[in-house]
Amino acid sequence: MGQGGVVFLTGEVGIGKQALITETRQYFLRQDALMANARGMDEAVPESLQWLFGRCRSFSQSWPFSLWFDLIHNWLGVYSGQNPEEIYARLKERCFELWGERYHQLFPYLAELLRLPLEGEYLEKVRFLSAEALRIKIGETVQEWLESLAQQKPLVVVLSDLEFADPSSLQLARNVVGLASRRPILFLMLYRSGAGQELETFVAALKGALPGITEEIQLKPLREADIHQLIFYLVGEHTLPEETRQLLVKNSEGNPSYIVEILRSLLEKKVLIRDSETGEWRLSRQVKAQDLQGNLNRLVQARIDRLDLNERQVIQMASVIGNVFWSNVLQMMVGEQFLVKEPLQALAKAQLIERRGRHPELGTEYSFRTDLIHDVVYESLLKHQREALHLRVASILEEFVQTQGGIEHQALIAYHYRQAGETQKELFYVTWAAEKAREVYAVEEAFHHYNRALELLDQLEQKASEPDRLEALLSQRFEVLNGRLALRYLTGDFEHATADARALLEIADRLHEQPIWKIDALLNQPAVLQADTWEAVQEALEMVEQALGLSRQIDDRYREMFALMAKSRLMFLVNNLEAFTVTQEALALARELGDPATQLSLLIELSNAYGMENPELSRKYLDEALALRDKISDKRILLDLLSALGEFQEREGNYYRLLTDFIGKRLEICQEIGDRLSEGFILMYYAQVEGLYLGDYQAALERVTQALKLTEKVSGSLYPMLRIAQLQGCLGMFDEGLEVLRRAEPLCKRNILKIGEAGRLLVTMILYNRRGRVEDYRAVLGLAEEVRQLADEQRVSRQYKMAACCEASEAHVRLGLAVEDEEERATHLRKALDESATALEIYRTYGFVQIIECSSEEVLFRHGQTLSLNGNEEEAGEFFSRAKEELLRKYDFIPPDSPYRRTFLENIRIHRCILEKGR
Repeated sequence: MGQGGVVFLTGEVGIGKQALITETRQYFLRQDALMANARGMDEAVPESLQWLFGRCRSFSQSWPFSLWFDLIHNWLGVYSGQNPEEIYARLKERCFELWGERYHQLFPYLAELLRLPLEGEYLEKVRFLSAEALRIKIGETVQEWLESLAQQKPLVVVLSDLEFADPSSLQLARNVVGLASRRPILFLMLYRSGAGQELETFVAALKGALPGITEEIQLKPLREADIHQLIFYLVGEHTLPEETRQLLVKNSEGNPSYIVEILRSLLEKKVLIRDSETGEWRLSRQVKAQDLQGNLNRLVQARIDRLDLNERQVIQMASVIGNVFWSNVLQMMVGEQFLVKEPLQALAKAQLIERRGRHPELGTEYSFRTDLIHDVVYESLLKHQREALHLRVASILEEFVQTQGGIEHQALIAYHYRQAGETQKELFYVTWAAEKAREVYAVEEAFHHYNRALELLDQLEQKASEPDRLEALLSQRFEVLNGRLALRYLTGDFEHATADARALLEIADRLHEQPIWKIDALLNQPAVLQADTWEAVQEALEMVEQALGLSRQIDDRYREMFALMAKSRLMFLVNNLEAFTVTQEALALARELGDPATQLSLLIELSNAYGMENPELSRKYLDEALALRDKISDKRILLDLLSALGEFQEREGNYYRLLTDFIGKRLEICQEIGDRLSEGFILMYYAQVEGLYLGDYQAALERVTQALKLTEKVSGSLYPMLRIAQLQGCLGMFDEGLEVLRRAEPLCKRNILKIGEAGRLLVTMILYNRRGRVEDYRAVLGLAEEVRQLADEQRVSRQYKMAACCEASEAHVRLGLAVEDEEERATHLRKALDESATALEIYRTYGFVQIIECSSEEVLFRHGQTLSLNGNEEEAGEFFSRAKEELLRKYDFIPPDSPYRRTFLENIRIHRCILEKGR
């Protein structure tokens, strides 16, 4: 069928979840062998199924993607502590086997997941990605990896101990298990009963998303008959007397692990022995009641108690390190008392631990055979013993992490210091782990670490009495809060961001003798970063002025530069012409400090500020920015540069190149670096060029609808809404478009940039003129006055007035043709000519049109139309010809094989009118 499934396997500790998986795999192996035998095959038979195993561990709950880290290691046949160069080479080899020459496109993202160092072309693929973009790419690559494996042969993916899964691992699992609905992949998910709300939510979400292919199996205690069958399977039907078997059934309470441990204890006591010749089991003496006493934990503890002194000391120390541990760390803990090699071998032989591989620095890696064994050993230590050993483990691992450790080691060291009660040390590593988690966009893990750091700071501040100590802790709190604030902004959690930003100001006030804290707090306030109303800008400017004054007071040139940048940006928002001077001042500082990235950003800002009102100066600053291009590797700045360059293509009317070489490339970069908000706005620009300039309305409407989903949480969502309404008007969906405009009106009123309000008014006029009711035409005339007022007050470009005059001219024409009174008709047609003449005058001032609500050929056509209706046929003919020439000039920019050549001419209403007049 080409379909798999998802099975949730749950049950109490020791109930046999792992054993069931092992037996299932053995069943298929036996079936493969039988099939091979039937076919007369003598050589080793490959498995008919592929099996991948990933396991979560209690100490890895704050390591992003730890489950998938383990799963991919299983596929590679390597282990976490192996030499990174060996893992890198093995991963590259397996990726090439799986994907062929295409492997280089996907290999870097799996390497990033495994935290392997990249270089050359592979490093280039990831170095400019934002944390979120990298997270997305990793998810897509893991999905393609599983899909490619399933194309080779059916795949079974076993994910064990999910009660310990980190949030990133669960989210990735949630994203990829949908493959089971279309590929032969079986996901087996194992976890303990009552694992917690987060896992319950995860399971419920998968059941809801994948109905029909999910199944939950809850392993319940074995029935009496099942226990008898298990005993028969393990030691034979007649080995244990009936009375002994009945006592086992009673004591086990249906737990198969109890049966295994009891039989193991009988074996160790030599009560149960195996005949070396026949292989049959027998009893050397009668089984006594005391041989069968104790619950499962006590049985395991009894095994530990029977170890010799060194073995018991080693396994207890190992339990403190964790479910996974390393021989060199153990040796350092033991010191010179004895060598740990022999005790480890004895523990492995006793099936308490198992060897996994070798770490180049930490030595041979081992793990406990079961979580139960680990837990029993760990609980056998007294609290003060555990604390002392955790402290020793942390100090040993600390030496390693300074040079080679990744996020998993930072989190592990933080865990050990926490268990040791070393608050200050835990704070250092938990903060470090938070920063590393943020780098890979492991949002929930980063929040967890930041929140823990703040808890620790609370504890330390309560104990601090000396002023210097309290000041140091406050500065640490500032850094932690600032990191969490950045995460709030990144995730769009503006409500909590405001609270964190306010807390930064409070801390800065307490650290008043060091102004840098106040400067940074002021420049990170939401009002400064996201002001979109007049009141918010005024508040933000006060903050920025204060930051600027403090920067100059302490002669911090970098902070002064950033404060000037913030000030100029805010001043441009309110059309304060002093913004040009402030930007020049910031630019001079950037040059003095030798900061090419900031220089380039400021030059682009100046180019955009002059824009279509002064194209010559705009181009001058853009050329200066281009001269710095080779010194910059920041793709975010490249986004801004491409945007500025694209504006010149728009003015020229080369819409095809604007779409493909500039907006298209910006969209690719945005998707690559993972800036979802910017991606939404760039997708809107793509849609407006594709639809409103090139005529592919349906495709554009789908894109801009997607753009709105990406931007709906910010006030800038107004602009995708305007484009949706305009495109709906082009498709004859007038009522739908007007409803969108109604919803957009509150956003326009709140937005400090009046181009949104002017745009809403113009799109409303366009839809009214298209809908074609007399009352609509009259409404257009009133709306045109509102746009004219905005332009005359210099709150928007005069190009908006030009577009309003075009629409008013069209409305007057329609009203003139609709009325029967000759005098009234003549008045409307004369006013239509006046409106078109005003539009033409503004157009001649600029020499181009650069707003989406109007076009140069439309201005020429409207004037020709009104001249004709007023009896000036000869002059009208000249303007009709000029309109057609302008139309065809733009048309020639579109490649002959592009489908946009057809939509440009056939779909755009004004173009059809121009061509009809030009015949």
